[in-house]
Amino acid sequence: MSVKLGKKRKFEEVNDLSVSAKKTKTAQIIITSNDSSPSGLIWDGDNYSCASYALFTVLYEIWVTDTKVWTKRFKEINQHHLKSLSTCFNKYMNGQASFETARDTIRHELHSQSPAQFPYRTRGTSVTALTSAILAPYDTVAILSPEYTNCEYSEPSVDDRLEFVLYEKEDMPKSTCKWLGSLEHETHEKCPHCFSAMVQPVNFKSTPSVLVFEINSRNIKVSKTLRFEQKGETVVLDVRGLIYHGDFHFTSCIIGNDGMVWYHDGMTTGSSCENEGDFDKFSSRKLLKCKGTKLILVVYARV
Repeated sequence: MSVKLGKKRKFEEVNDLSVSAKKTKTAQIIITSNDSSPSGLIWDGDNYSCASYALFTVLYEIWVTDTKVWTKRFKEINQHHLKSLSTCFNKYMNGQASFETARDTIRHELHSQSPAQFPYRTRGTSVTALTSAILAPYDTVAILSPEYTNCEYSEPSVDDRLEFVLYEKEDMPKSTCKWLGSLEHETHEKCPHCFSAMVQPVNFKSTPSVLVFEINSRNIKVSKTLRFEQKGETVVLDVRGLIYHGDFHFTSCIIGNDGMVWYHDGMTTGSSCENEGDFDKFSSRKLLKCKGTKLILVVYARV
């Protein structure tokens, strides 16, 4: 049974949010005295690590909210890298390894698998490619259901290649919410009976635990919440992470369960994060750019 993306494939829009973050080129580490700060990863200047620390810092804050539940969810998504990551997170949480050891363990796995795509030293890594590899499902997670616009004729649903990272196209809707509600493949096929146009909507088989949007447009709005209808119940995914890029460097903002926004840059904030204020008080316009850096990934996670 597929998960419907809301009535008539439309999502309910909710208030947007934004983040103000400060990017700096220096390697000075700022230590905060705020004990509630999420854990951050320190930048590795020998083997550029900003892509991995930007993503892993977000994923750790999601995982640590309920370690038992999220260990299971991570395993269900990806039984290799994401499962390994939760094991490393558990060692870090229990004081058996540093956060940086957790990062480097997964980086080694990825480098061994694809050294050109995930290099060491000072060559850069795409944070989108990294996210796609970490969240790559071991099984198909979506179905395509061919339908026709002017008659009731339809064809059997088939497995689709959609995964948990969604890539922005040229003609994107005005928000991530509407984007998700309009997932489909283009086709020029016609109905064999009435010759009406075919549409090919795509639905997830079950509600994703984590869903990531790649952002290229400077006009799209990031919806604060996504809602899925599953077996008569509404399942909610909230924004939990925002990853930015600028000057060959990645930074991130974490949205805590308490509604606070935290900024992390392994070069400057080190093992801590800076409190940016109340999540609900940020405007959507500031979300797409943070002090000269551009938003490139939005990470949603199941509540």
